[in-house]
Amino acid sequence: MKFDENSFLLCSEEQKREIHFKLCEAALEVWLGYFLQSGPKEYFESVAGTKQSVDPEVLSEALAAARTGKHDNSIRERLGEIRVALYDGDLKLPEKIEFAFICIDKLTAKYVTGENLDDWLIVELALSALPDDDISKIYEQVVSSCLPPYVFQASGNQVVVKVIDERTLVFLRTLGFVAAKESGYELAIKSEQEKANIFSQLRDFGFCFASGKEWNPCEVFEYLRDKKLVSGSFKEISWKQPYSWKIRER
Repeated sequence: MKFDENSFLLCSEEQKREIHFKLCEAALEVWLGYFLQSGPKEYFESVAGTKQSVDPEVLSEALAAARTGKHDNSIRERLGEIRVALYDGDLKLPEKIEFAFICIDKLTAKYVTGENLDDWLIVELALSALPDDDISKIYEQVVSSCLPPYVFQASGNQVVVKVIDERTLVFLRTLGFVAAKESGYELAIKSEQEKANIFSQLRDFGFCFASGKEWNPCEVFEYLRDKKLVSGSFKEISWKQPYSWKIRER
């Protein structure tokens, strides 16, 4: 797997948070799929001497609440009951299903109650819940999906962009972008003024501009700005490692 702990820790706090939630969403699917297939799960609580049943939906509610940073006592209590039952050995679940519970339990501890948890711990727990054959693929998909849209190439008479989400694709189509032969989306440009106009619209929509090799999109933007064809600042995106990027205002 290319994306390791060191490159994860180089991500911004916002990027780490989004990776946490998307990986836990994948773990939630594993959890719900298990109960859908196996049916209700009951266990005997040794301390109180009562029979209890696991509510599979508690993790869905906990994950949704963690997004907002709030959840009620009912969710907290229900998570606590499962946590104690697992710790005491009263509740037995397959290892990956336990990891699915633990990762979302830790997620709520971090983003709801504010516990100071190691960011990489949540990643490890979520990955441990996933099917072994899918770990690398899901991990890279999750990280890639957090990447903002950006201008990849802008030299010559073409502007090429990289984009993930459908909303941005709709916007690009209104500007005339089409799928590129290799990857991304491209638009043929006839003049510097037209390129400047496209840059302004992309920048205002939220696109970043890639740095890197000579005459990269950042340098093209600055060239057009020096010629007074475009004005204002823009966001530069650069890479520290393949799945770790940095954004700054220029």
